[in-house]
Amino acid sequence: MSGRRNIDVMISSTSKDLPDHRKQAEDAVSRALMSAWTMEHLTATLGDAISVSLELVDKSEIYI
Repeated sequence: MSGRRNIDVMISSTSKDLPDHRKQAEDAVSRALMSAWTMEHLTATLGDAISVSLELVDKSEIYI
C-alpha cells in the first residue's frame, strides 16, 4: 500500500464508558489500517484531559 496516508481516528468517551463498544470500535479502526486514538493510551504528563481530548479531536480526520 505504498503512498497511502495514515488516517487518525479519535474514539471519544472515558475509558470506563462502554468498554466493549470502545474495544470493538478500536479493533475495527485497526482492521481498516487506521490509527485509533483513545484517552486511556495517553499519559497524564500531556496536560489536562479536556485540553488533550480537544487537541486529539482537532488533529483527527475521523471522530467517533
